[in-house]
Amino acid sequence: ANVDQITLSLDAVTPEQYAHLRGVDALPLILEGMTRLAPYVPITTRTTVQRANFRDLSAIIRLAKDHGARKVSFLAVDTTNPEAFGARSAANAPALALSRDDLPIFAAVLD
Repeated sequence: ANVDQITLSLDAVTPEQYAHLRGVDALPLILEGMTRLAPYVPITTRTTVQRANFRDLSAIIRLAKDHGARKVSFLAVDTTNPEAFGARSAANAPALALSRDDLPIFAAVLD
């Protein structure tokens, strides 16, 4: 089978933060896989922007590019769908979203 591209989640720059956000200790494996596959297939990363990682967006972009990503995309955390991130985060959904106080910091990160 031909693979035209690979898209994967990259939500953190440290294994600890990745495990906290995704519930699995997979960041080293993801980065290794990206490095190995990048010469053969275009890789896109997708980052779910949330309170725990919005300050790290520049570092996430650098990490993605350093491991062969050709594109980086972002989406806002879905706090309205309890199934979006599984049962472990359904109760914490309100804490995942950026607060009003986070918005000026987020604007500075984007600049």
